Amino acid sequence: LVGSEMCIRDRPTKVSLVCLGVQHEPEAADTYYSMIAKVADGQEDFGEAVAYPTIVKSGGTSTFIASPKDLAYFDHWEFSDGSTTRENPAVFNNVTKNLTGTALFKKYLKVTATQNDRSLGFATVSPQVVMAGETATFEASTEAGGVFQRFDFDDGTSSSDAIVKKIITQDLTGTAIFTARRYFVTVLKDNTGTGNGVATASPLFGVRGTEITFTATPAD
Repeated sequence: LVGSEMCIRDRPTKVSLVCLGVQHEPEAADTYYSMIAKVADGQEDFGEAVAYPTIVKSGGTSTFIASPKDLAYFDHWEFSDGSTTRENPAVFNNVTKNLTGTALFKKYLKVTATQNDRSLGFATVSPQVVMAGETATFEASTEAGGVFQRFDFDDGTSSSDAIVKKIITQDLTGTAIFTARRYFVTVLKDNTGTGNGVATASPLFGVRGTEITFTATPAD
């Protein structure tokens, strides 16, 4: 604007870039790249993925964010340049190329405990929601009149232990199997019933597996 005084005073609205000698050429750094975030195929119900900003000037920064839904959790990112990361958000500095990031999620696994007869006993498990590879503990407790037999799991395994720790690799249900407590009575008498001796047993009542001591005492 310091140019020709005549140009500015007489034709102020006609001043042009040509008159001022101003020119502009795009620099090499004025290159923009596309940032795309997506969810892995088949996992659309597990979560969402976004990149911000989606258009980045060369040398700029873009952030990839994965947001899980419901009982899903974020596992890792896979990028079109071959890199992977478990960081979330994943930040890319000094961007120099187009980039697509794929978010991969996993579902939390549900663990359930049940029993075949609630009147004889009950089963519990903790925790009830785990990540793949974590451990859950099943425990069986008897009610009066019940005897614990085993845990049957829907992965085809079983255990006779009342406390079972399982490494969880799928949704899993463990059913505690109980049976009714069986009692028996010991009847005592001598061999003739003529008073030639006395027979005793201790205890008189027991469950299957109880040890009984029998004693025979002859008369004088």
